[in-house]
Amino acid sequence: MNVAERLARGASGSAIVARCLGAFRLEDPSGNSVPIRTRKARALLAALAMQGRAMSRDALADLLWSDRGEAQARSSLRQTIFELQHLRPQDGSFLIAGREEAAVRREVLVTDLELIRTAAATGDWPRLMTLLESSDPGLLTDLDGLDPEMDDWLRLQRAHEPARSFGFAVEAAERCAAQAGPRAALDLVCEILRLDPVSEEARRLAMRLSHEVGDKVALHRHFTALRDRLRDDFDAEPSEETLGLFKTLSNGNGKPKRVAAVTDVELVSPAKPSRWAPAIARLILLVALIAFALTLFLRSPQGPADRVVVAVLPFDQQPSDRSFLAEGLWEQTRGALTRNRSIQVLGRTTTEAMARQHLAPDEYRKRFGITHILEGSVRRSGDELLVSVTLSRTKDGVAVWQDAFRGRMGQPFALQDAIANGIEGKLRARLSPGGGRRADQIATTPQVYALYSEARRLIGTRERANFKRAEALLRDAVRQDPNYAPAWSLLGAAIQFNGRIAIADSKAGAEAEAAVRKALAMAPNFAPAHATLALLQGEGSPEAEPQLRRAVALDPSYSEAWSWLGNSLYAQGRHREAMQAYGRALELDPLLIPAVVNYAMTAAELGDHATTERLARKVAAAGASPELIVSLRASDAYIRRDYSAALKLLAERGRDASGHPKRLLWGDWFESLTGIGYYDALHLITGCPDWYAPLVRGQRLPPTVFEGKPVAPEEFWTSEFFSAPAARAMILHGRSSDLVRLYRAGFRNADDFITRSERRALFPVLASDIAVALQAEGQEDEARYLLDSAATRLEMVLKRTPLADATGQLAMIRAVQGDRAQSVTLLNKGIDREWLPNGRDVALDLAQEPAFEGLQGDPGFEAARKRILDHIAEERAELGPLKV
Repeated sequence: MNVAERLARGASGSAIVARCLGAFRLEDPSGNSVPIRTRKARALLAALAMQGRAMSRDALADLLWSDRGEAQARSSLRQTIFELQHLRPQDGSFLIAGREEAAVRREVLVTDLELIRTAAATGDWPRLMTLLESSDPGLLTDLDGLDPEMDDWLRLQRAHEPARSFGFAVEAAERCAAQAGPRAALDLVCEILRLDPVSEEARRLAMRLSHEVGDKVALHRHFTALRDRLRDDFDAEPSEETLGLFKTLSNGNGKPKRVAAVTDVELVSPAKPSRWAPAIARLILLVALIAFALTLFLRSPQGPADRVVVAVLPFDQQPSDRSFLAEGLWEQTRGALTRNRSIQVLGRTTTEAMARQHLAPDEYRKRFGITHILEGSVRRSGDELLVSVTLSRTKDGVAVWQDAFRGRMGQPFALQDAIANGIEGKLRARLSPGGGRRADQIATTPQVYALYSEARRLIGTRERANFKRAEALLRDAVRQDPNYAPAWSLLGAAIQFNGRIAIADSKAGAEAEAAVRKALAMAPNFAPAHATLALLQGEGSPEAEPQLRRAVALDPSYSEAWSWLGNSLYAQGRHREAMQAYGRALELDPLLIPAVVNYAMTAAELGDHATTERLARKVAAAGASPELIVSLRASDAYIRRDYSAALKLLAERGRDASGHPKRLLWGDWFESLTGIGYYDALHLITGCPDWYAPLVRGQRLPPTVFEGKPVAPEEFWTSEFFSAPAARAMILHGRSSDLVRLYRAGFRNADDFITRSERRALFPVLASDIAVALQAEGQEDEARYLLDSAATRLEMVLKRTPLADATGQLAMIRAVQGDRAQSVTLLNKGIDREWLPNGRDVALDLAQEPAFEGLQGDPGFEAARKRILDHIAEERAELGPLKV
């Protein structure tokens, strides 16, 4: 049963639904609750349902029984799985449990989040409304406190869901407004806001719809509700986009053009270089350092808006004994917080006196101006130590943060210090002005900030030689101040940028992601960390969109996050929205090179070549480098399949004094040379690996070792220099069985492959090759599943915009599915829309593509193939010899 069939079954009421919104519960097809005896059993089932894939028994044991020994944890897990497997024996178990893994039976059980996304995507407004109305706010709200690892997992899930599913619902509400009218859409939006009241996207839509139906009272009510909620929960204000929309609508103006949301990772765009650049950079750094030092020095309780005063109450020790463990930890925590100049800590004597009176939180605020109270308890069992802490707001008594820290009693003083510093690290950004959305809001020493700023400048140059230096500076920064979240976030980016060029280094990627997650654990509102996480996981993917929208909502001025959001929207075929995101980035930073280039290329792919020329003139007037102007015009020529014009321009103005491509133009050289089939020049001009051209031609197998390291299966499939060209070469050399083994070694199942290859925007181009290899091995069902999934995605893209590349990719999928006539029709449509194989993912001669093996000799296919080869021959004749 494929994904679509499974969700259709859930939507029709014939499957069991795991309700994850609100408290976790199961509902049978009749809507009755299915009782589950223990909270940990519910948590286990919730984790498997939310993950949507098999999890190892070790991972499940760590998730729910991390405080027990390995043997006891495994035993508890076995008992819980046994209970769940026998919960409904007459209907079959929910679980599939093997010796090493467990998973839910996807044909039996679906989640409410999946059903919401499906109803939204299919435009089933009544079903969507029913699902929203029957849901409760929050996610798995009854599963906190079971285990620290489970608590961490819940925090991670809540950072992604349910906002992702509600994002689908908001888009559906917009379509509903167009089809069924604004009043029907308002009902949907109001339900979304009941579940997610701080969704600015939903609030803006509610404001627009209220304006359309003439309800000015509702317009003001929606804006006020959002503003008050943001102030109370996050000490924040609505974004500039929301403020601008409210001002426009409340003044009685017409419906404004919708602007997509954004996000930003703090990487500085390169400026036009000059011989004075190093001296100017040092001067700017010195001024920034002085300004930052003054900020730290002058920050005091006399600024009421920024004033944070914390009373750290004496820690409670359980069981009570004569040891001074809790008192020592209390003192260490007070000392760690005192070192943070942005926080005032109430004195010890006053704190002890107030604690003995057991005052209400509001009394602390009235008597001493205390803004927050930190309470802690210490539990000791033998050598095991558990410290639980809670931070509460005094104005309303709400617990705004709680966490637990574990350790073993080896060296008590070192343990106390480590836990105290851990508490300070997780409070610093939360108590920073603005909630720690930007680096300059989070306190550190001037020395660490200087290291961070210099590293940020080096990364901003986009010069590979500078990345190593930046990484070294950031490692020094986190050594000096392990609790400075911005340095950890930028370190993740530096590690990623320092990875190997030809393949995606999975080990470096894992270290980079760990650094960014560490930053988010300390600073959950730090916009650059959200955007950097999206970048690491593949900003050109649908999964990146929620993180990027979160980043731009936190910091709407973050230009680079807007640019990355554009990449995510582009990969989903939402090119008009991508243009809006790129445009927003350019409003903030008119010379942000990735945004400039991607805006121009997207416009060209939409057939709007005049926009590219206007943009080139505009950025030239703003002071863009000559290389950027050449890149824009070369890219436009390449997209029009005028390779000769692109290469003539690059040959004339695209090389440095040594004859190598200018840094900004490397990609233009690479695209144009492969597009026209000048593979012999690839290595000589661009310096790409010497094995790459023979690989693309199908003349050799891919290397198994690169730069002295074995190429891991995941790296093989998710690296652009390998992936489709390597898979094609292996099939052409009769190595389909080896290709399937690589596929099995890299991914747990087909869904895992789809998810991870989509992060690199590689799934549609890889699906046909893997399917061909699977078919050769007799694995027809899995091949069909991959092909169906790829076809569905491509059809959704083409429904939004008739793009040439998506048309060509769908032709390959149809060919492998055996639909010869449809494949030929799509090929000709693609060629009519200026589609040609790019010479990498798809061979220039379609006869070399395994997907089209069954079409060779077909008159229609051969005619399409000839059209492509004739065009390339014409381009080569027009270009003439190319000097290498």
